Amino acid sequence: MKKFIQYLSYFALPIFLVIIAFEIYLRQIDTSYTEKEKGILQNQKKIEVLILGNSRATLGIDPNQFERYTYNLANVAQPLYYDKRIALKYLDQLSNLKYVFITVDCGSLNYSRMGSREIWSYYGNGIEYKDEMPFFPKYSYLNGYSTSIALKLLKNDLSGKYKVIKAIDLDTDYDLNRPIEKGFFGYKGTREEGMTAIHIFNRAGKGLDEGISPEKREITMDLEDFIRILKTKSITPILLTMPCHKDYVKALHKNMVKRAESDYQKLAQKYQLEYWNYLNFPMERMNFHDCDHLNIKGAEKFSKVLNERLMEKIQKDKINQVK
Repeated sequence: MKKFIQYLSYFALPIFLVIIAFEIYLRQIDTSYTEKEKGILQNQKKIEVLILGNSRATLGIDPNQFERYTYNLANVAQPLYYDKRIALKYLDQLSNLKYVFITVDCGSLNYSRMGSREIWSYYGNGIEYKDEMPFFPKYSYLNGYSTSIALKLLKNDLSGKYKVIKAIDLDTDYDLNRPIEKGFFGYKGTREEGMTAIHIFNRAGKGLDEGISPEKREITMDLEDFIRILKTKSITPILLTMPCHKDYVKALHKNMVKRAESDYQKLAQKYQLEYWNYLNFPMERMNFHDCDHLNIKGAEKFSKVLNERLMEKIQKDKINQVK
């Protein structure tokens, strides 16, 4: 029996050591989440404009095109629940912050979860959804990333595929060889598959009206609380809807679009905010990576539009302050 246990330990020890090594490796890698956190901490005194939102803002707003120091804190599938709490985590350190873009779309008031990305975000931001994070993923990165994701990270790391950031669920269409500057990274070009009729149909929810989510009231109240906190600190929130390709917009259910636009207009009116709705903003096909995401060139073009409008607002706000 002793020999059996001894042989078993010889067999188990290498496996145990590999698991420990993998766990240490996963805790040390820089992902898009950890890179964004490092960047905001390194530049906390410079940041005047903050970008929040999901993948449309993550990949569609290039802070390098703004005259005021801007930082993109948006991330893939990131809902308003996380936008608020990630921003509040750093708010007291952003002593020069003046404007916050809160990007919203048709579904922003309908959901507050983001699936497996919640644990990945937790590893980078330390924010969990209502303290509901399962025990093992929370304390074991190998469990949180899953074996397949962990192996993919290691494989791409060893191959040199991700030279700058070790992306978790991003494909080769992302320009991963460029440094993340001010929280920004993006798509390289136009993915033809993402512009097909069937892809647009599916991305637009098959033209169906999502209806009113049971979460809507809670999400709206949470957003309103965030707006009040920002205004109390003399920070100006701006609600923003990103541009999407015209075929995608046409495929959306009209009632759903109208309801969302009405919700944001009411919020803007209630809190004396501006709602910048660019859903139908004319952008060439070559500026899109797929039907509802801009590529790097599109992000550059659109961000210049945002910068110009923001500078006009800054000038207008200065005049109003004097009055």
